[in-house]
This record gives sequence, structure tokens and C-alpha cells, in this order.
Amino acid sequence: KPLDENSVVATVFLRLHYLTGRKAYLERARRTLEHLASSYQRYGILAAAYGLAVELYLRPVQIHIVGPKKDPLTRQFLKESLSVYNPLKVIEVLDPAADNERLANLKYSLTKTPKTYVCFEGGCTLVEDSEEMTKKIEPKIS
Repeated sequence: KPLDENSVVATVFLRLHYLTGRKAYLERARRTLEHLASSYQRYGILAAAYGLAVELYLRPVQIHIVGPKKDPLTRQFLKESLSVYNPLKVIEVLDPAADNERLANLKYSLTKTPKTYVCFEGGCTLVEDSEEMTKKIEPKIS
């Protein structure tokens, strides 16, 4: 099967997992990436999509913006998070009026003002202003 197409499929499954929490999506992405692991090296630069999918699997940057979707601060957090380039980021806006189940699964407490959680490397940090959020989601070169 083509490396580039399967890499995109793996990326889609990963993003679906990060947006829903459903383990079945993560498992399908993992199996797809493992299947391609023995052949990606012969594709050279054409394996870039595979490399990006592996990075998204290993080190996603999840941004959960919690607040009413029409609230100006919620919109500001969304605007700022979209303005920072990071190919590993997955942004999710969670409205307490509509997303109670997802918020409960993430174990986020409801507050009166919009908040943003930036999650990477196995942990989440509560961020209360857009400048701090920008610093957290900028790509880190290692």
C-alpha cells in the first residue's frame, strides 16, 4: 500500500483519537504506522508524511479550550492557538453547555471564565492567558 496515503490515514486516525478519546482510532493509527515502519526508509524525502504521523503519535500537542463558543475570551484563545504554527497541535473547543461528557472524561473542572489546557508529554497545563498559551504550543526543537 502507498506510504503517503497510509501516512495520511494514520494522521486522520490520530486526530480523531485526540478529539474523541476513542482508543480504537489510536489502535488503528498505531497498526498502520507499525505496518509502514519496515519500508519508509527507502522513500527518502517522500516519507515526510510518515515521519510527521509518527511525531504526532509520539508527541502530540493537544489544546483544549474550555468555554462558551461565543465568549470573546474563548474566541481569543482559539484565534491565538490557530496563529501559532505547530504541525503536531490538535485544537478542541469544548463548550460546557454542549460537551459535558467530553469534559468529564478529560477531568476538567468547569469555571466561570474560559480556560485553556495545553497537553504534551503526558501532562496538561492550565493556561489562563493567550501569551502564555502561545509559548507553550510553539514547536520545541530537540
